Amino acid sequence: KWHNGLFTYCLLHGLKDKTADLNKDGVVMLSELQEYVQSEVQKLSKGKQKPTSRIENLTLDYPIW
Repeated sequence: KWHNGLFTYCLLHGLKDKTADLNKDGVVMLSELQEYVQSEVQKLSKGKQKPTSRIENLTLDYPIW
């Protein structure tokens, strides 16, 4: 029903609709996209999938969209 894998679906949806812009400032940052995808995948899979990522240095956070 998602036309992709769940991770890809959430990634594309977060960028296309800017729903990954968690602070609503008009810019999707890498950290926001990571948080959004992780949360949405867990929610839509009812906890069966738990993607992980890491940011070692927040100064490397940059705009994606």
